Amino acid sequence: MKGINSLRHGLLAGVLPLSVCCSAAIIVDISPGTGSPPGTLGGYTMGAFPSDPSPEGTLINELAPPPAAPVTGNLKFGFGLSAVEHMKVGGFWDTWSHGYTGDVYFNEDSELLMIPLPVGTLAFSFYIQPNLKADFEFKVDSVATLATLTINGNSGASYAGFYTDDVTDPLSWVYIRQTTQDSDGFAVGEFMINVIPETSTWGMLTALGLCGWGFARCCRERSRRS
Repeated sequence: MKGINSLRHGLLAGVLPLSVCCSAAIIVDISPGTGSPPGTLGGYTMGAFPSDPSPEGTLINELAPPPAAPVTGNLKFGFGLSAVEHMKVGGFWDTWSHGYTGDVYFNEDSELLMIPLPVGTLAFSFYIQPNLKADFEFKVDSVATLATLTINGNSGASYAGFYTDDVTDPLSWVYIRQTTQDSDGFAVGEFMINVIPETSTWGMLTALGLCGWGFARCCRERSRRS
């Protein structure tokens, strides 16, 4: 009976773990390239991070997500052990792509950058651009999901987006690594995070709830017959 009670508790919490019905996965999308970021990623509606009020040149350890994002905590840079420099495109940072002129964050001292995400992040996207105006290779990953991008430092900022297909198993971090010759650092920016699920995602949640309800009913019937 303990297993049935635990299952009932999971259903009352809202959604049965996806492992009961299907396998979870993290998916990466780099298809927008240097184009504008899509409004949705993996069925999740995306929202941009608020404009950074800090002056250019300020060292930043973390950023607050948009108020509409159903997450807890801030986006961080390297677990608080390092900082990135806040810049604006057209100001301290020279070029970007697709007409973006907002905030970017310069990672100067390392060819690596880990970004721990707010708790509950289901989808997250960002752009990368090297400091020098030439082509450089970057790898981006989250857990076992990895993509390789060739990015130009002259108006070549390129998109990478990660999302989970399991709403009970959110993303924890993304990792950026420059893998060719040193580009004298790189900038990341134009962050977006899941705000509210699209209708299709709500449909998936409903289906998961029905799946869990059917599984619990089956367990109860077997318990009564035993």
